[in-house]
Amino acid sequence: MSHIRSLYAPSLWALTATLLALVLPADAAPTGHAADRDTTGPATVASTYASLPMGFEAASAVPGSAADFIARGSGYAVALSGSGATLALRPSAERPTILSIRLQGSDAAARVSAIDELPGRTHYLIGNQPSAWRLDVPSFARVRYSGVYPGVDVVYYGNQRNLEYDFVVAPGADPRAVRLTVDGAEGLELDRGDLVVHTTAGDLRQLRPVLYQHVDGARRKVAGEYVLENGEVGFRVGAYDRSRPLVIDPALSYSTFLGGATGGELGESIAVDGSGNAYVTGETFSTDFVLVTPLLCCSIAPGGGSDGFVTKVNAAGTAFAYSTYLGGNDRDHGRGITVDGSGSAYVVGSTASTNFPTSVGAAQTVKGTGATRDAFVTKLSANGQSIVYSTYAGGARGDIGNRIALDASNNAYFTGYTESNNYPVTAGVYQPAPADSNATGLNRRDPFVTKLNAGGTAFVYSTYLGGTKRDEGADIAVSGQNAYVTGLTASTNYDLAAAFDGSFGGVLDAFVTGLNATGTGLV
Repeated sequence: MSHIRSLYAPSLWALTATLLALVLPADAAPTGHAADRDTTGPATVASTYASLPMGFEAASAVPGSAADFIARGSGYAVALSGSGATLALRPSAERPTILSIRLQGSDAAARVSAIDELPGRTHYLIGNQPSAWRLDVPSFARVRYSGVYPGVDVVYYGNQRNLEYDFVVAPGADPRAVRLTVDGAEGLELDRGDLVVHTTAGDLRQLRPVLYQHVDGARRKVAGEYVLENGEVGFRVGAYDRSRPLVIDPALSYSTFLGGATGGELGESIAVDGSGNAYVTGETFSTDFVLVTPLLCCSIAPGGGSDGFVTKVNAAGTAFAYSTYLGGNDRDHGRGITVDGSGSAYVVGSTASTNFPTSVGAAQTVKGTGATRDAFVTKLSANGQSIVYSTYAGGARGDIGNRIALDASNNAYFTGYTESNNYPVTAGVYQPAPADSNATGLNRRDPFVTKLNAGGTAFVYSTYLGGTKRDEGADIAVSGQNAYVTGLTASTNYDLAAAFDGSFGGVLDAFVTGLNATGTGLV
């Protein structure tokens, strides 16, 4: 085992690929997440992802829905109705922030229509009854409500970090009819022309409105600004040609609120296939949470109402090829992803659901008894609309899958951490039990490395790693059939062999461990 010490934990996650590269054979061609991540760079993919259009889909298929259309992505969800837009934003693992932009005095029964169908399709693989799954759901770039005010339509659109809504004022109509409130805000404030929305989790900014008219094929700018009075937002409009339509275009930006416009917050993990298509996994709001109870956030405990997702972005970076949601009756979270040569995505993560979709004959078809969360591994078909295999991996406590890699035969190797004394291990492995079965708190956490066969029907090997303190597996790569895992350790007795650095640096150190092809020893 190679071992590298004295790296503070936050730096660890950014350096896992580098650590793995230090111990992989120079002539090896490692597969899996770390190699995929080096192909294009997460910042480039994330920037592309952030600029892709928001996709709205009809909400009519969900019982109890008060919304007409919804859009979802990593960290956000939007539900639309004739009375306005409701946004759910989760900047962290804490309780989501719910904001409702209300069109005061509007016609809630205004006619709604979807515009500009997008090329990708959405698939909902929710629960363990395939007959209840929803496949090939279309989405649209824009939703228009006609006549929300006399002579005024509103058109919603956006991307993964901004919601825009244009008020289209017909000739002769009065733009002063448009009045907005923001339910769920702690306060509103005008700042250099922008509308700042204060919340308990931070501020959002609705950018200075852009007003214009189309004249002789060109866009002619019209002066205008927000007016804030008694908690209501309106628009002050300068001189314009009242014989022509007027467009008022505010944009609500939540990129800073969610952590930035580019980077890992757009998804837990990114992989890129040989054709340049990008695959993103992470966590987003469940459909029921968005549609049925969007304003009842305070009665929902933190950590509820989310699904894992896998989104494929085409090689040109211009459109989603598909988005697939995975989950059950509790919180589900995609954390790591890789892709094989046939375009099938493999996702690893964690699930608290007892009905997470598993496949017939999978290595573990039921959640561990008493477990708060189990790890899961799911292989999707190349078009994202079906499960090739899907399995739990866990024991009686909390188990988290963080990253996944493949060998040349498409056996899947995944790592993370377990708090269970009975995480599923196989006979003869390097470490068949936790170093301290009586540990408490964070010290319960031990890394694991599990190899799953190509059919997803059996664990080829599965082993613990770690000492008597907190240890977690963060990333994994495969060279030949040897697995190399990196992570963090607080243990002074983490097992070392041929160590590059055999001394504990204090608090949390990074480690790299190499396992042989059978999981029975170190390399």
